[in-house]
Amino acid sequence: MAHDVFISYSMKDQKVVEGLSAYLEQNGVRCWIAYRDIPIGSDWAEFIPPAIENSRALIYVHSSSSNVSQEINKEIALCLKMQHPIIPFRIQDVDYSNAKAYHLQTINWIDAFPNPEKHFGELLSKIQNLFPELRKEAIPEEKPVPVNTKPDNKQGIKDVELMKILSIIGIALAPLSAGLFGAYYIVHALIALNKNMMARANAKGTTLFGLICFPFLLFICLIILTNKFSWDVLIPTTFIVGPFGLIYSIIWIAKLNTLANKPGK
Repeated sequence: MAHDVFISYSMKDQKVVEGLSAYLEQNGVRCWIAYRDIPIGSDWAEFIPPAIENSRALIYVHSSSSNVSQEINKEIALCLKMQHPIIPFRIQDVDYSNAKAYHLQTINWIDAFPNPEKHFGELLSKIQNLFPELRKEAIPEEKPVPVNTKPDNKQGIKDVELMKILSIIGIALAPLSAGLFGAYYIVHALIALNKNMMARANAKGTTLFGLICFPFLLFICLIILTNKFSWDVLIPTTFIVGPFGLIYSIIWIAKLNTLANKPGK
């Protein structure tokens, strides 16, 4: 058949019919509608009888306007003569007129007022119950093909571990150099004591700095050895102590070298 359902309606209800037909066709039910399927300027009487004959069922959109339509009475009578099912879709709470009461009173209807669009799904279900083949088959979901990603994961883990190690080494360079400079200060301070240069070299300050750098260096080594690396702790500490240590080291090494080259008193 060319169409699944013939929609019988009043032109005053065309807006509702437009929404109804669009909904049904989106769900696989082909509709025949006069305003769309009859060419402009053609005689309606030439198109409606074959359209009803070539449809599986008739949907009657019932309202106060369609209730008094004589043309719709003819469409209903023709459908009954062809023994096609009729589904009354009532968009207004209006009793059937005499002719329609005669034909439709014993046929189950759908009350779709005051919001017809909320009952489009109910009408679709009724059509699909009459014609199960109109039900859209559920499209099975495509299951993803399992992909063996173990080699890639291992490579990714290796890359992460390598980056972590390189980061630790890079971050540790600053306090490491500071610690080495601290050791250099302590040695120079001891030499300065022998040369009676403690006051000039400010050995007390350099020794204190060395004592601060050494525990920090040990702290970095302990983190690496125990695998308890924590960015939250290490980064702030390193970027506060490390640059300060380097600047302090450069200043005091220059000063200490200058003082160490002067003759003692």
